[in-house]
Amino acid sequence: YPDGAFTVVVCTNSFHHYSDPARALGEIRRVLRPSGRLVLVDPDRGGCLWVWCWDRILRLAERSHVRYYTVPEILGLLDAAGFAAIALLASEHGHFGHGKIAWASSVIRAETPPPAGASTPGETS
Repeated sequence: YPDGAFTVVVCTNSFHHYSDPARALGEIRRVLRPSGRLVLVDPDRGGCLWVWCWDRILRLAERSHVRYYTVPEILGLLDAAGFAAIALLASEHGHFGHGKIAWASSVIRAETPPPAGASTPGETS
């Protein structure tokens, strides 16, 4: 896709399969327009002991599974990739729901920086 082709990119339950998450986020940022949004939904390894254990099992049993990340790890990767306005929108943890023994998922929103010279909300000239 060309640079700045999208206003929004939604990444649901696939981030843990990327062998090079920094490169993936760089590519997402490249295809987003200035002030574009990324919504990332993925399991949270730090949210539940069962999810941490399941992550370890999947690393051995499933070739496509790289690793689950903690929310702070994902926030750090987003920051390093140059995203701005990063926010944790929701975090859900529980047991015996969604057809699983345990789950922990987080929804994170990040934006690409606005165009050079553009004002941000609340900024005065």
